[in-house]
Amino acid sequence: MLEETLQLFSKDLNKILDSKFFDILIWGSTVLNDFTPHKGDIDFIVLLNSDLNEMEISKLEELHDTYRNEKICLNYQLEGCYYPKRILNEIDEGFVGLYIGTRRKGWKVITKFENSMLDLVQWKMNGRMVYGNSMEINIPNEIAINKNIEKDYLQWKKYIDDIDLPSYVVVQWVARTLFFLNYKRIGSKTESCRYFYDNYYKNEYVKESISIRSPVSVDVLKHNVNSKEVAKKCLEIIFEEFPKFGLTIAST
Repeated sequence: MLEETLQLFSKDLNKILDSKFFDILIWGSTVLNDFTPHKGDIDFIVLLNSDLNEMEISKLEELHDTYRNEKICLNYQLEGCYYPKRILNEIDEGFVGLYIGTRRKGWKVITKFENSMLDLVQWKMNGRMVYGNSMEINIPNEIAINKNIEKDYLQWKKYIDDIDLPSYVVVQWVARTLFFLNYKRIGSKTESCRYFYDNYYKNEYVKESISIRSPVSVDVLKHNVNSKEVAKKCLEIIFEEFPKFGLTIAST
């Protein structure tokens, strides 16, 4: 079913983008053997030969609206970015692209790189090009990766009490980041959360986070009244571990 989804997606992109369409890079759970149909996301990067224009953006948003409304194959699970392919080598360069998120209200035109340094690492190590095109991806050095992790940590710390931020998302970020820091490879959410539970924090909510995927019910989000405190504890744990890996964040 996944292959049928990608074939339809590719066909539709060719209709809209024509020669501007280069390839689709698939990453995340679908390449880490952690994907469940109708649960979670199909993470993608559509690589373009040049920037998007206004008409193309409108047609792409209409396409994804159709996917979400008609539940065609698994295309309603698609989440990702449209980038000109040059960005994979020059992530600081400006451009015009598009972000399609899990929630419709989060869709937006983008003019800067929206992913993390660890995403780049995963694209290089595990990413799959649907058409098999060759694409060189520049991997940031350890200093750049660490700075990006520090930046992400401070963002989670800043918004941890936001009612719209699900606690499991923070737990999963902490788990996957610690897994990477220890093993220098990208682990799936399942593998990373099990590792975190076994080695750092034997908590019931952490254990449940192993299998939680979006979209989730209101009950999943609210059933554990202490979930925010668990997420804060996870941030404390990774903060205490940072010095072991050369990360230096001032106490917050």
